[in-house]
Amino acid sequence: MHVVMQQCDRGVEFNSYASCIKNTYAREGTNPNHIAVRAFYSNLDAISEAYRDKKITDAQAKSFAYDAYQKTVQASNDKAEAAYNSAFSNYMLQQQQNQINKPRQTSCTTMGQFVNCTTY
Repeated sequence: MHVVMQQCDRGVEFNSYASCIKNTYAREGTNPNHIAVRAFYSNLDAISEAYRDKKITDAQAKSFAYDAYQKTVQASNDKAEAAYNSAFSNYMLQQQQNQINKPRQTSCTTMGQFVNCTTY
């Protein structure tokens, strides 16, 4: 989504910018129906309304859009990444525990006075 936002920010007025974001992400995005994306779009609609009613400037609208992205899509991405990292960390810890607790077998052979043992 942040790449789409950068591509759409070509010095156009806010409503064109917001429309470009929605259309481009709908066409090229990985998950345009995700709840975080829909929440972001709702924020864009509210910002567009305030911009249209001249309650905020173009610069403010774009700044608010970035803030809305951070609070919706980026927050969702960060949460998913944290969950993945936690699951991966737990998996690696479990693998280490499995190696530590793995039953060992020792086989010894004698040759004269010498004993040779191998553990596996």
